[in-house]
Amino acid sequence: MSFQIKKNQQRTLLSPYEIADLAKLRQLLRLPLAMPLDRDLLLKRIKAGGFTSRYLGDAFMSAYQRTPFGHSLGVITEFDNESYRLFFQVLMIRSVLKWNDADLSDLDSDIRIIMANLSQQAESEQNKA
Repeated sequence: MSFQIKKNQQRTLLSPYEIADLAKLRQLLRLPLAMPLDRDLLLKRIKAGGFTSRYLGDAFMSAYQRTPFGHSLGVITEFDNESYRLFFQVLMIRSVLKWNDADLSDLDSDIRIIMANLSQQAESEQNKA
C-alpha cells in the first residue's frame, strides 16, 4: 500500500482502490472514518436531556467554536453506540467533504437554544424541590 502524491498535483476524486486503501490504513491506525454529522439525530439526543445530552452539546460547541471542552474524555466508553458514533462525527465536522459553515452555524445556534432551555428546566425543577 503506497500513497504518493506528486509535487503540485491536485486530486479531487479518489479511485475505488485508493478509497479501499485509505479504509485499510484507517483500520490499521484505528482511526474512525470521517462520516457526515447526523444533524437530526444529534438534535434529538440533545433534546432528550441528561448527561449525554449536555456532553454531546458541549462537544459540538467546542468543536465548532474551537473552545475548550470541559468534560472528561474517559466517559465516552460508557456511551451507547449511537452517542459514541455521534461524538466522533462531532469531532470530525470539518474533516468530511462538503461541510458547510453556514449549516454548522445554524446547528450551533439550535444547540445553544436547546441547552439553554434544558438548563432553565433544570433550575426550575431545583427551585420547586
